[in-house]
Amino acid sequence: MQNLTQIVNPGNPYTTYVLQEIIGNGGFGIVHKAKHEHTKEVVAVKIIELKKPMKKEALNEVLVMRKMRHPNLVKFLDSYIVGDNLWIVTEFLGGGTLCDLIAHTVMRERQIAVVCREILQAITFLHSKGIIHCDIKSSNVVFGMDGSVKLIDFGTCIHITKGEKCLSVRGTVHSMAPEMFCGMPYDTKVDIWSLGVVVTQMVLGGLPSQSRMNLRIMVTNKELQTKDKNISPVLQDFLNECLELDANKRSSAENLLMHPFLQTGENVSLIKKLIRLAKRKTRIQD
Repeated sequence: MQNLTQIVNPGNPYTTYVLQEIIGNGGFGIVHKAKHEHTKEVVAVKIIELKKPMKKEALNEVLVMRKMRHPNLVKFLDSYIVGDNLWIVTEFLGGGTLCDLIAHTVMRERQIAVVCREILQAITFLHSKGIIHCDIKSSNVVFGMDGSVKLIDFGTCIHITKGEKCLSVRGTVHSMAPEMFCGMPYDTKVDIWSLGVVVTQMVLGGLPSQSRMNLRIMVTNKELQTKDKNISPVLQDFLNECLELDANKRSSAENLLMHPFLQTGENVSLIKKLIRLAKRKTRIQD
């Protein structure tokens, strides 16, 4: 708490921001859409209860977001402590999450490639700064209405030095790399495995069955492959690179950016129609 109070804005956010509807609700807090009182800018406000046993994660998230600026990372704007709550103010991205997109649309390979490339650019940047995200999943990938793709949620991040290995288990089980799940030393390659699970989800239109995803029964690369789908050899090879069981043989983020699957030359505008379609179907369901 002492560390947090030293880095947050000491002001009162209620004099600056007007909270609106809830747009997200997860283990690390509730996210509101909000509007700046004076500039009328629309922002997102993540509110984390500091009474819960996650103060270190809250501090970690603020520290990472303040320091890390990249086009594929959600932009940090401000932070406050209000009573027992931490407020983290970021840019508002109105296009929803990749999880929403997968649930309501069918993605073509060119679109999958664009999303993969943008996520990998964020991962490569974090890894270059010695940061492992540790929770790459479809609900942590968000879109702007212009098709921009950004990574969010940095509470589980780990800072490492070159050659260092980690042992703490964190993140989401269904996308967790085998070495982390089994309590073995790991490094940045865990983010690559998680990306492979996200790609599998985009191909299948959802997660594979839990029995196939359960690492307790020894997940193998073949069990995560998509042989029941007619996918191109280049996409299958990309998946194989991500879902290599041996972390030492698994490709790095930097190398994967050079993979032929990502060299489509398309820009993010390719997925704008998908975003609008997913939002329209979500409103119909509501």
